[in-house]
Amino acid sequence: MATQTTYTPDFTKLLNGMKTPADFFKAFGEFKMPGIDVDSLMASQQRNFETITKVNQAVAEGVQAVAKREAAIFQSAVEEMNEATKTLLDAPTPEERTTKQVEMFKKSFLKAVADSRELFDMTAKWQQEVSTVMAKRFVEGLDEFTSTVAKPAAAAASK
Repeated sequence: MATQTTYTPDFTKLLNGMKTPADFFKAFGEFKMPGIDVDSLMASQQRNFETITKVNQAVAEGVQAVAKREAAIFQSAVEEMNEATKTLLDAPTPEERTTKQVEMFKKSFLKAVADSRELFDMTAKWQQEVSTVMAKRFVEGLDEFTSTVAKPAAAAASK
């Protein structure tokens, strides 16, 4: 009966002095696991980290763009409110004030709907970009995992 040996990596050696993901990959690459192509696995994980970095950057840029646009919309609303107040105070009769107030309300409402739509579209755009990048990397990762496991199996079968 064959004796099966188990391998237990020395994790204290593995984690000693690591400061970056590259340090982790370098240290982890020193360990060899039967049936696993560690180099391919490490390369795949490096691509995962690169994708996470890209996604985080896209999210930050998207949120920043939406926040800038919201600030511009708020500034415009304040200016319009000041102008509307002046216009209403300058109206000579209550009837004209009421008519102008309804017109301004309608204009403000339509602008608010348009601004909301613009913000929605901006947010949807960066969220779509992020989900596309993540989905693509996920599928690539599955393919890489399959080939990483298949390489040692194919090598063993050819012996």
